[in-house]
Amino acid sequence: MKVLIVGREYPPFSVGGIATHTYYMVKHLRKLGVEVTVVAFGDPRASTDSEVFLSPASSLMETGATNLYKDLLLTWDIARLTSFTKKLLHEKHFDIVHVQEPYVGGLVTYDDRKVTTIHTTGIGDVKSILKTAGSPNPQVFKKTVFYVSLGYFMEYASIFTSKIIIAPSYICKQELVNMYKVHPSRIVVIHNGVEVPLNIPSKEEARKILGLPKDKVIVLTVGRHIPQKRVDLLIEAIYRIDKSVRDNVLIIIIGRGSETSFLIHLTEKYKLSDIIKFPGSVPHEEVWLYYSASDIFTLTSDKESAPMVLLEAASMGNAIVASRTGDYALMMRNGIDGLVFEPGDINTLTMFLEKLIVDADLRHKLSKNAKLFASRFTADKMARKTLKVYEKLITSK
Repeated sequence: MKVLIVGREYPPFSVGGIATHTYYMVKHLRKLGVEVTVVAFGDPRASTDSEVFLSPASSLMETGATNLYKDLLLTWDIARLTSFTKKLLHEKHFDIVHVQEPYVGGLVTYDDRKVTTIHTTGIGDVKSILKTAGSPNPQVFKKTVFYVSLGYFMEYASIFTSKIIIAPSYICKQELVNMYKVHPSRIVVIHNGVEVPLNIPSKEEARKILGLPKDKVIVLTVGRHIPQKRVDLLIEAIYRIDKSVRDNVLIIIIGRGSETSFLIHLTEKYKLSDIIKFPGSVPHEEVWLYYSASDIFTLTSDKESAPMVLLEAASMGNAIVASRTGDYALMMRNGIDGLVFEPGDINTLTMFLEKLIVDADLRHKLSKNAKLFASRFTADKMARKTLKVYEKLITSK
């Protein structure tokens, strides 16, 4: 079977979790004997016979502030990707085309052999952004305008031209049914899966490699700095924790985005710069070192679908503290697999963090159970379920 996968990002040119998801899926589809070709944006010099990168003219691969001129070139990049993909489909025989991001691949068509994965809906993200308190941000404003205009059109285009829609969570499926009026029979839920790299250093070794203190409780969060991630809640919670407890902790906030400057300013305002560190964007292979070095992983989002970072952290034995959003947090047994709080509930988040920081036995218990929870969601399972979707599509013709 030959499959063409089309998206915005693919390692080593990554922006968010979709690149990681695609990498895991491609790797394990290939292990199952599927011949996979990937088309995405990146440095063309890194292209191979099976992974082709187009140089972006627009800001679509940028995570920080962008200028209007490059923003306006987004339609040009979409047109280039669409044209290149159609040419590739014409020249080579593929059994399936799988669009990983409808915002760039919505206009790609391939008879009844197109599959689209919608990881999160634009309208759902807009609702989350509008609910998030905070001062106006030009980048957030531009993203909102995109979601309700070109993004909305591209989502519908990909839905309309696809035989099957894959959603990584039941929450995403519900949004597609309720907001986009997609018939439930066209949607297949396949949860994300992860693969722990071999030979990850131990906690002690990872801390030594990263230059982190060996005697602190390390709290980690990983993700784009955008409003709906609510990283400000973590900073606020740390500020509220008793100072005697706070002196024993180090907070690491990996990522960058439109909210990074605000988060750094908030840290400085609370005089927490000594214990809250911002490494910026970190290569994915290095993120695993941070997982290994950490004790607690937090996810404070107002909205999630099926966050890869939660699974990755849990698979490394981090005790999980997460807001009750996205399928994984909803599946977790509170107090057993992790500690789960309602989105925006700063008081409960503060209480959970303080409890975990001082209680090593509780951290150990949640660490053990987090590993068991994450073991249910492997990259191999994700790839096998995706392959079944492809086979169903081919045999139904």
